[in-house]
Amino acid sequence: MLIVTGINQSDSRLIKKYSKFVLSRFIKPSVLNKSIITINVTDHSSLEDKADQKAFKKSGGWASYDGREDGKRKFTITMNKSVINPRAKTQVVRLKNLLKYLGHELCHVKQYLNHELFDYSDGEKSRFLGNVYTYNPNELDWTYWESPWEIEAHGRMEGFYQMFLEQLKLDKSAKKIPSQLLPPPRVDGLGSPVPL
Repeated sequence: MLIVTGINQSDSRLIKKYSKFVLSRFIKPSVLNKSIITINVTDHSSLEDKADQKAFKKSGGWASYDGREDGKRKFTITMNKSVINPRAKTQVVRLKNLLKYLGHELCHVKQYLNHELFDYSDGEKSRFLGNVYTYNPNELDWTYWESPWEIEAHGRMEGFYQMFLEQLKLDKSAKKIPSQLLPPPRVDGLGSPVPL
């Protein structure tokens, strides 16, 4: 289940469409059906902690795993409203930076849901694809930039957005073409969608 808060209904629909587009590429529907992902679009002043406010001003957003509720894994993605470009002429361009940062955070959700990434309770260790990494989140530390889960998330941001733009173009042109003339969707051997 996807929930979007803090933004108008039209933008919320596009954010949901983008999120489904990204997540459906990497996560089986059966896993997605057992998750609740809340995307909250807000500004730094809504955060209670002063340190969080300061960090959030410099950030596009962040994601957190919030445990389980009724057997479903819960995630909250908090997106920085200030990255929205109010002067852009089209919705998808106005939300471009927000969607890119959201792609980064959705990549982390994918990593958790697919059991690729696990954070230890000590706050200083993470396991990614079976390898344990240690870091100190309270110090200036290059390990953030060198961690493979961040490399993947940063690397996918632009690609997700560009693929989504291509999909929107296909959707727009598909409305003009009878469905029987469109090629069948590409799927792998397990029936999962294959990226364009």
